[in-house]
Amino acid sequence: KMNVVIKDMKARRLAVLEHRGDPGKVGDSVNKLINWAKAQPMDLKPKPGEAFGFAYDDPKTTETSEFRFDLAITVPEHANLGGEIVEKRLPAGRYAVAVHKGSRDNIGDVVYSLYRDWLPESGEELGDLPCIFSYYNFDHEVAETELVTECWLLLKESDPM
Repeated sequence: KMNVVIKDMKARRLAVLEHRGDPGKVGDSVNKLINWAKAQPMDLKPKPGEAFGFAYDDPKTTETSEFRFDLAITVPEHANLGGEIVEKRLPAGRYAVAVHKGSRDNIGDVVYSLYRDWLPESGEELGDLPCIFSYYNFDHEVAETELVTECWLLLKESDPM
């Protein structure tokens, strides 16, 4: 059974590249974001868990032209953004977190399980964000079997009793 932990997350300022269209080209967008980060005067290499993917759409069920996926890294307040890189905020709050190890090709299984199994049983309600992937490492750093990705779901604040 999938292990899900509810964590309190701090707010983050994100530098975001909004990928729109062919899911097969997300890698190109990743490279654009990395190249932008490398070109900045400060070190913006994300720490483990500070690079994100916002999964608005399921590539299996979404028209290629309609597919949306945001790629993001946490950046300090004084970092200047521009061009294709836009600012978004990841709100502080309670997030349900499940860990996925291994190839990201089948990460959908974790996402479906969170929505389909865990959420109804948990009594929690979803907040106003899509599923978020938090990346701890990358394909070029480790073997595929060693990839670690967290799947985050923002939860509504529980009503005080």
